[in-house]
Amino acid sequence: MKAGVAPHEFGVFVRSEAELDRARAAVKEAGIPFKILDEHVETTSGTLSISTHASGQRFGVPGGGGDGL
Repeated sequence: MKAGVAPHEFGVFVRSEAELDRARAAVKEAGIPFKILDEHVETTSGTLSISTHASGQRFGVPGGGGDGL
């Protein structure tokens, strides 16, 4: 991660819940603190958000968050 950019400024969006483990493993390997979002969880300062495409749409992410991993 680039210096001066906080983890909460990033999000990883996957197409389905089946891909959440892969996203979690990639972010964990990168050493970035993260939180898995669902309909009951809000973003947290200092943590990267991981969510599904559908959840991204609920959070107002344009395009539901992109193409995922």
